[in-house]
Amino acid sequence: MHLNQAAQHILVTGANRSGTTWVGRTVSLHSQVRYIHEPFNVSHPNSEMGLQLERWFYYAPASAQKETIQASFNRLLNSSPFHVALQVCTRAGIDVKT
Repeated sequence: MHLNQAAQHILVTGANRSGTTWVGRTVSLHSQVRYIHEPFNVSHPNSEMGLQLERWFYYAPASAQKETIQASFNRLLNSSPFHVALQVCTRAGIDVKT
């Protein structure tokens, strides 16, 4: 991506077992696309996002957790892959030597 281009976001959404994971992972094969697996899953919180949402089917702009959700996405999307991996390991209690 050229420095003068703004980053664009792609949201893949759909019903359970409809192929959204496959589509997301296929799109993320491009070197400039980052895949975040189920960032809004209540049953299995995403370790990359660091979110613990209260219920399914959030409308994030009107949510009481709007600022937390936005901060989590901003942190993740503006971090290097190394820093994301470091945060995931730290949350999982894995000792990391840098």
